[in-house]
Amino acid sequence: MEEPLSLVPVTYRKGAYIIIEGANNGAGEFFIIRDGLVRIFNEISEIIEDAEGDIIGAGELFGVVSAMAGRASRIETALALTDVVLIPVRRSQFLRLIRQNASVAMKIMLLFSKRMRYLNEALAQNTIKKASPAAGRPPAVSGYTATGEKLVRAYAAGALIFAEGERGEEVFIIKSGSVKIVKGNGGSEILLAILKPGDIFGEMALLDSAARTASAVAYEECRLMALDKANFNLVLETQPQIIERLTTLLAERIWISYKQNLNARIPAPLGRLYDMLLISLEKMPPAPEGVLARTLDFGVGELVSMAGLTWGSGVETAVDEMRRNRLLDMNAAGGKIRILNAKEFSNQAVYYRKKQKAEIGKGRQPA
Repeated sequence: MEEPLSLVPVTYRKGAYIIIEGANNGAGEFFIIRDGLVRIFNEISEIIEDAEGDIIGAGELFGVVSAMAGRASRIETALALTDVVLIPVRRSQFLRLIRQNASVAMKIMLLFSKRMRYLNEALAQNTIKKASPAAGRPPAVSGYTATGEKLVRAYAAGALIFAEGERGEEVFIIKSGSVKIVKGNGGSEILLAILKPGDIFGEMALLDSAARTASAVAYEECRLMALDKANFNLVLETQPQIIERLTTLLAERIWISYKQNLNARIPAPLGRLYDMLLISLEKMPPAPEGVLARTLDFGVGELVSMAGLTWGSGVETAVDEMRRNRLLDMNAAGGKIRILNAKEFSNQAVYYRKKQKAEIGKGRQPA
């Protein structure tokens, strides 16, 4: 029999900042509140005029996204509104924790579902204000074109798997191929993610019984395993390692959505495109020693969509300038973007990010 997990509580006084957005101390640890009240807020809550953020109490969790996504930087600030007693949990302790307390895992996944919906809506609000109707965009795919057995289905490239706004009855696991997750944006679309074999998607609608917040489209020909709610719940109850995998995937998506929301605040197309390339680099696993070049799994069109932009003179000018950058191959094999020196490009993109943030702070429109 497995020994009970030993977790040692810590105390913070009223007014203490427990974690701070942007601070590089987030990797590997989150907190469960045993007693007291904590206010959670970040830059996104200010964007959509939710300045108070969330006030949470005993039994609630925070700091989970950075910990489970394996990211050093925090994406939220936590302020003690009263004296608080917290239970720190290391990422390495998570699997044992959920084996011994399944309710914690479900609480985390419901928290992630709520956070993902919040960030997706914030992204739509922030980009709809700036986007203009897309010209020459192909018509949206309509209807289902799945073939195969009920459990494993095949979809042709471009086929709609499910649509934003519909009720969700299944969760999907990618067996082969890839899937893109997109959100409608006043005549265009925002590309939220490109998912690969082993990735799970569609789980949010099953977790909280709400409508789909985005559409899923086959990015290339793919085979998917479909699980209905009963089978999904059975997997969650009997395979804690699947819960750990799903939690990590959700945390990673929330981290990326948070970054996309901050990206949407950058007014200049060139700055937004450079920043989005940097975000894409940051989400990739570390390169082997001595490997400088990295090939992304998308091309120029997808990059523009990920940044919530539509084609126009400003975007075309920005892309032309990027094509002249010696560190970038904007049309590598298969139409993908290839970064020829990831370390040098990261330094360059960080410079653009800081410059744009400074211009925003001064209330000026960057050139």
